Amino acid sequence: MKTRGYAAQSAEKPLAPFEFERRAPGDRDVHIEIDFCGICHSDIHFARNEWGMTTFPCVPGHEIIGRVVKTGKDATKYQQSAFLRRVHQGVLVFAPHSLLR
Repeated sequence: MKTRGYAAQSAEKPLAPFEFERRAPGDRDVHIEIDFCGICHSDIHFARNEWGMTTFPCVPGHEIIGRVVKTGKDATKYQQSAFLRRVHQGVLVFAPHSLLR
């Protein structure tokens, strides 16, 4: 699935528009159409490779607000509805507290 965001191509370069391919949502995933995204201090540290573990290009911004547009068959916490429910996600993808469960 084609996705657009802002990426750092290296620790020294500023964020710039970037298009990339995401995998298809799986059975336990929630596909969210993102309306707003925040950048926190940890995103900046990560984009600048201050922790020495960043893979570039890096697309920071894990604090999002959006709408559920599709859910996997095993995703039970958030469900798609006729009015596209608004959700927030304040943790990193694949983290134990993620809404992707």
